[in-house]
This record gives sequence, C-alpha cells and structure tokens, in this order.
Amino acid sequence: MIKRFWTLIQNLSLDITAGAVISSLYVAKVFSVLLSSNMLFGLGIAIWLIYTIDHLLDAHFASDQPKNRRHAFHQRHKNKLLILGAIIFLVGLINLTYLPFTTIKFGLVLAAFVLFYFGSLHLLKISKTWHKEILAAVIYTVGVFAAPFSQMALIGAVEILFLIQFFLLVLSNLFLFPLFEFTTDCEDKLQSIVTIKGKRFVRSLILVLVLMNSALIGFAVLNGQSYEATMVLFAMNLTLFILWKWPFVFQINDRYRFLGDGIFFLPLIYLLL
Repeated sequence: MIKRFWTLIQNLSLDITAGAVISSLYVAKVFSVLLSSNMLFGLGIAIWLIYTIDHLLDAHFASDQPKNRRHAFHQRHKNKLLILGAIIFLVGLINLTYLPFTTIKFGLVLAAFVLFYFGSLHLLKISKTWHKEILAAVIYTVGVFAAPFSQMALIGAVEILFLIQFFLLVLSNLFLFPLFEFTTDCEDKLQSIVTIKGKRFVRSLILVLVLMNSALIGFAVLNGQSYEATMVLFAMNLTLFILWKWPFVFQINDRYRFLGDGIFFLPLIYLLL
C-alpha cells in the first residue's frame, strides 16, 4: 500500500514539486528573507504544471506502450491530467493577483525559459535535443530562486555563487536520471543527452560537475558562506556522487528516483535547525 502510494506521488511529480518548495524556503532562510504562502503556492503550481506538461508530451511521442513507468502513467491518464492541469492553471492565474510585482517579474523570466524549452523541444522539431536537461535545470533553478531573489534589495556575488552551486546540483541530477533510463528511453524512442552523447561521455560530465561543485562549496565556506547551509549542499552533492559511483545498486526497483529526487528534501534539515 505504501509503495503504491509513493509510486503515485512520483508519477504525479508531487515529490519534485515539494522539493522545489522546500528548496526555495531553504534559499530564503540562507538570505534572511521571508516568502509568503502565495509565493510558495505559485512556485508549486508552476513546477507541477511544467513537469506534468513535459511528461504528457513525452508520453504522447513515446511508443504506444511506454516502458517508462511515469510516461505510461501519463499516457493512461492523459485526459484526467489535462483537465486537472487546466483547473490548476486557472488557480495559478488567480494566485498571481496576490503576488508582488517584483516576484511576477522574476516569474516572467521563468515563463520565458519555459516557452523556449517547450518550443525548442516540441515545436521546432530539432533532430537532436541534447539541451533538454540543461534547460530543465535552468528552469528549476530559476523557479527556486525567483521568490527569494524578488525579496532582496541587492543580489551580489555571494548570492550568484550560491545559485551556481544549486544549479550544478540540479544539472548533475538531471544528467544522472537519463543514465538509469537509457534502456527505456531507447525502447520508447525518446531522446536524452545519454541517447545522443553516450553513457561514457555523460558519466564523465557528471563527475566533472560534481567535483567542480565540491570545489565551489569549499571555496564558499572559506569565504564566509553559512557553514550549516553549505553542509546541506555538500550532502546533496555527495548523494549524487554515490548515485554516480554505484548505479547498479540504485537501478533496482527505481531506487535512483527516491534518492535522486530526495536530495531536494535535505534542506529540511537546515530549515528545522
């Protein structure tokens, strides 16, 4: 029963949505700003809609019987999810009226990236969409930082460095997942950076990103970044390295999903301190 419930949570991208909200609260605490419930609600709606639409499109272009569990779920429940998505979109529009204009401006930046993401992937019919994971990482990071940054009077080098660290975590995470889903992506005739560039290239790239982020984390601590907040980033980065190092362990029963998406719940530790 618990496993089926958790599978439903994952299929609906509710774990990813919750992780984004938690991460935004984490960023806000690091920079000592307060986020309203409407900001967090708006972020949750935006992330859920983006991921749901993306999965629906992937399911649409996949084979008649997708091997990927999440794509199969979205293909099977397409009509229900479209209706639910339309309702949530309308709720999101209403929620916009309760947001400060500065937050809406950052939201427009996010919207621009989202439009480019879907347009370049599904409208332009680019033969090799190797940039999918990169754009997705940009969108997730902008979504997480939009509300906190909108509440700050000045965004300086310290804040940008923190954003880069988080972006590298998200990018490493999004490069890892296609490694685990390589077989199903090939069977469903879906593209990812792994199907285009190959496993060896992507594994090397992930290692470079993880090591680069480790160096940035060390540099940030030495230059006064909050030790407690930085240790959360370190734990997230270390988790991704473990996934990279022992993929055969986490391939079993899709354990990589639990751990990979779970890293965005680690900031709860800092929030509860």
